[in-house]
Order: sequence, then structure tokens, then C-alpha cells
Amino acid sequence: MADTDTKIQSRLKAGIEKSHHNDFNGAIQDCHKIIDIRSDIPEVHYILGCGYFELGQYENAINAFKEAIKYKPDYPEAHINCGVIYFEKRDFQRAVE
Repeated sequence: MADTDTKIQSRLKAGIEKSHHNDFNGAIQDCHKIIDIRSDIPEVHYILGCGYFELGQYENAINAFKEAIKYKPDYPEAHINCGVIYFEKRDFQRAVE
């Protein structure tokens, strides 16, 4: 189990680093590899959502942010980013929810 956690942390760190260097596809791939191992880490879904957001894949981003919120209901950044996307889509009712 410790070995798996180390791999997950290493992959997450790599995904964040890729995201910081605008390699959003690479970050998304890393997140999916983590989710294949363990799907209940809200930060992974959040990074995934950010990658999709940056690529303009708003529905995928919303789904990822909602998964982050599922595992961490008080995740303010995920809530805010969902609101931003809904606002961009001019879905003002959902943007304020």
C-alpha cells in the first residue's frame, strides 16, 4: 500500500508540474492514471478539471470538479471553477448554486 501511495504522490506531483508548464494533456493523462489506481482523491479530480478547463473542454472540466466536490464537499476552488464555467456558458442559475 505504501508503494502505491508513493506512486500516486509522484504521479500527482508530475501532473501538477506539467500543468504549471502548460502541458495540460500530460497533466490529464497523469490524473487518469492515478484515477485508475485510486479514484477518491479530490485533488486529482481538481487538477484534471483544471487541465480540461485550460483546453476549453468545459463539460469534462465540470464533471471533474464535481467529482472533486463529491470527495471533498467543502472544496472552494472546485466550486468556484464550476461557477466560472457556468458563468462563461451564460448559465447564470447554475453559476450561483
